[in-house]
Amino acid sequence: MTIKVKIEGEAELQKKLSFNNTFKGPIKNGIKELAFKFEREAKKASPRDTSRMASSISTQLRDASAIVGTNVQYAPFIEFGTKPHFPPLDALRAWLGKKGRPPKSAAFAIALKISREGTKPFHLVGRSKVEGEGPFTFALSKLKIRGTVNNIGKDAQGRWKR
Repeated sequence: MTIKVKIEGEAELQKKLSFNNTFKGPIKNGIKELAFKFEREAKKASPRDTSRMASSISTQLRDASAIVGTNVQYAPFIEFGTKPHFPPLDALRAWLGKKGRPPKSAAFAIALKISREGTKPFHLVGRSKVEGEGPFTFALSKLKIRGTVNNIGKDAQGRWKR
């Protein structure tokens, strides 16, 4: 005995179940939304001595992914801190001069401290320096992922109804 089952609307169902038609657009939109929120938070949390790092943070969107980053060479030292090392005194003197502090006397003392302890990662909240995590780590903690995931679901649901 043979039983035949015909499903009406099979082609429409297959189309709705297709990743590209139902989910790809909402996921791309969600990734884009999260990436630009992440970029904005990382910029706000970056040091403002020259604002070079903050202004260099950018987002590159891919098909279903995004890269948020910076090309400044010192970014890893701010994000992760450093191990103990003896920093160049000329760089410390220049930095102290910009801060309006006596460069010669303090530069060596700061260099000694860094040579013993390294530097801690830090980010900014408003104008306050917060040690312990860098601007990218802090920005990641500020993302409200649940809302974006809900938006992805609503967008996919809307496409499903079409």
